[in-house]
Amino acid sequence: SADKKKTYCLYECADIDVLRRHATELGLPADAITEVSEFER
Repeated sequence: SADKKKTYCLYECADIDVLRRHATELGLPADAITEVSEFER
């Protein structure tokens, strides 16, 4: 982010529940999750 206080990550996974579970297991915050159907590299 511009204020350097937030980090944004892009993950590819089966579904949001999998992402939440892994974030919890790793102790990473997953406060807001936005599903993206297409991503242009």
